[in-house]
Amino acid sequence: MSTTSVKKITISHDEFSQATTAAGLAEEQAAHLWLEMEKRSPQQGAEMFGYIVAGLFLLIGAVATGTWLAEYASYATTCVASLVLMGAFAAGATYFGRQDSMRIPTGLLWMLTTCMTPVIVTSAAGIVFGHASNSDAIMFVASMSTVIVGAALTLRSRISFVALPALVAGAAAVTALPTLFHESSSWNATNWLLVAYGLLVNQVSMRLDGKTDEDYSFWGYAVGICAFWAGVAMIDKGELGYMMIAVIGLASIAISVYLSRAVFAVAGVAAVAGYVIHLLDRVFHGSLVFDLSLVAFGIVLLVGFANYRRNAETINAWLRNRLPTRS
Repeated sequence: MSTTSVKKITISHDEFSQATTAAGLAEEQAAHLWLEMEKRSPQQGAEMFGYIVAGLFLLIGAVATGTWLAEYASYATTCVASLVLMGAFAAGATYFGRQDSMRIPTGLLWMLTTCMTPVIVTSAAGIVFGHASNSDAIMFVASMSTVIVGAALTLRSRISFVALPALVAGAAAVTALPTLFHESSSWNATNWLLVAYGLLVNQVSMRLDGKTDEDYSFWGYAVGICAFWAGVAMIDKGELGYMMIAVIGLASIAISVYLSRAVFAVAGVAAVAGYVIHLLDRVFHGSLVFDLSLVAFGIVLLVGFANYRRNAETINAWLRNRLPTRS
């Protein structure tokens, strides 16, 4: 039996570019190969964690600054300070964006740039209209402005997670819609709009899935599923409604196999588990049997997941053969 020795080497981006040019690789192919090599780098996980922590501190600092300004400073001061922060984040993103290896910090800074949009809009509205302005109308305008800025910066940066603030702002805009047209809007109307928004975002994400180099669909699915299930959870429902949640959960598990997206399976299992717990609570409420039933249900789930992991390929193949083929 022959063995192959693996020798690890360290290579800079410039050396890599020279080697790929000498080998006749196109510039676009070389850039894609470099990104794939970076993803497999042992340091990538540690760097990713460091960037995320740094981004969280930047976000917390920016939010804390905005909160302090909103409470203690005038609208004009808040607006100017927010514009300065937005400009600083955009300048940093532009600087880091010139380096292929700095995509994560670039994306985080573009996200922070987008997040300053609602602060600027609300403070500008305060300057123009003062305290007498319609807060729901301002929330809607601020949210839609964030959607527009976030979409523009996502297209500019070509980094998928930059779209996250815009997707979340879209959900916020939807929740403000009912009060724009009716002074006393039904809470159920807001929840149904959230459900509709979640379905719309998921539909668009499915259209984009696998058709772009960047995985924009991942963030669309994540926000779409959260919006959908948040709306479903808060809608007034009877026993039939709870049963429908379980049915939708089972459909979500099938969709996860169809799209090869685990996020649908997680949401589906949570929905089915919620319905089972609801049934157990109705049948065994206030008794020790209920507590023991939860333990038994947890064990069943654990064993089920373990068996699924061992037979994932067989189960997925069986399900795919019974689902319509993706176009």
